[in-house]
Amino acid sequence: MEKFLKKINQDIENLRVVQYEEHELKSDCQFLSLKEGFYQLNNGEVIRRESVVSGNGNAVCIFAVTKDKKILVVIQPRVTLPTKEKVNIELPAGYVEEGENTVQAGMRELEEETGYASDNVILMDSYYTSLGASGERIDLLLALDCVEVGKQHLDKDEFVLYEVVTLEEFKLLLDSNYIMDVNARLGYYCYLNHLMKEGCS
Repeated sequence: MEKFLKKINQDIENLRVVQYEEHELKSDCQFLSLKEGFYQLNNGEVIRRESVVSGNGNAVCIFAVTKDKKILVVIQPRVTLPTKEKVNIELPAGYVEEGENTVQAGMRELEEETGYASDNVILMDSYYTSLGASGERIDLLLALDCVEVGKQHLDKDEFVLYEVVTLEEFKLLLDSNYIMDVNARLGYYCYLNHLMKEGCS
């Protein structure tokens, strides 16, 4: 195993970016900024790449489970979906705003989108979904024992419905391609892993 990791580290060193220049491309985008960069690699080659930055580059996604073990999902338009309806079923999520940590952002988004809250929150994973185009990091939270504390309070251009579903119904939504979002899929498997560790079924 040590030999394998040494080889991997050597591969990384061979392609390491040693110098780069980035600048923002002019755009009228509301939520995204576009960047262009020229990157010199350790092998002497220079590559040109474009990237998209969402918000401040950090987002949070919440796998929210109520006290009676049901799961909160949100339903909203997603214009990039390759479906006729362009509506996806997913987990509550949003950007981490300035001055917030991941848990604060997650609980704010959960309450805004569903009216539910939790004080039992676990960081399950952190990952990047599309490094070919974006450096956005997503923190995946597990919020347990969620309770309804109020009503949705959405931004004026947000159109979000929510449903409370059983674990079996969530799996049906996955298997039937109603859920096409990687965050929800990963959240489901992380939650199953949590249940196994807790000795639940």
